[in-house]
Amino acid sequence: MTELGLRAAISLVQIAAVMGVVMLTVMILTLAERKVLGWMQDRMGPMEVGPYGILQPIADGLKAYNPLTNTYPNVNCGTAATGKANFISPFILDPNDANRLLVGANSLWLTANAKAAAPSWSAIKPPSGTNNFVSAIAVATGDSNRIWVGHNNGEVWCTVNGGGAWTQVTGTPARMVLRIMVDSSNANRVFVANGGYSSPNLIELTDATQVCKASPTVTLRHNNLPPAPVRSVVRHPTNASWLLSRPRASAEGT
Repeated sequence: MTELGLRAAISLVQIAAVMGVVMLTVMILTLAERKVLGWMQDRMGPMEVGPYGILQPIADGLKAYNPLTNTYPNVNCGTAATGKANFISPFILDPNDANRLLVGANSLWLTANAKAAAPSWSAIKPPSGTNNFVSAIAVATGDSNRIWVGHNNGEVWCTVNGGGAWTQVTGTPARMVLRIMVDSSNANRVFVANGGYSSPNLIELTDATQVCKASPTVTLRHNNLPPAPVRSVVRHPTNASWLLSRPRASAEGT
């Protein structure tokens, strides 16, 4: 190898070493940024998914190398849509019909042809105050007309006729609704999970005949859960007395 070739090889090695350090630093800083944002927004992502979230920088790199393209037009749900919504908007598939998709924004939007190339949308619930966006949605198993909606300020609304008329439920915490769960075997048993580092953040709504009314029976189910946001609540598939809830950074059973 000539002296010129040796110098060129040494230079390439030095460049590779510097670039390796820079890339490693970028990956670490990206992971740190994602963890801080995940903590601020109370999201799983790099906080919990994967082995401590260390795969997040790799995923970011792959997306930068081969960015995903959206095959759907970048438009609002409907002609009357404002584009206003929470940073992370709730959306669910109707458990009774895979063609029905509900999306929460300033209004509650519904499409009955979610699998179409260009789904048609209609607003089935109007806004509830300024910037009081929909934050949680639930549909009763076995009855698509029973829909429950939670809002940023803690309001809980329900309908038994698919959105023809809505009833506001009283007695719920005035904190952001994070999740609503309708008992799959009893539509008159509904659980509401709230955000905020306070208590109670988990309540049960019940009624013998119709829970969707202004003043159902409210039972506090927070009990010995920590005073933290409850991100999720699910019922055991065969035992209605067993619940699993997910306060922030933990999982509790009862």
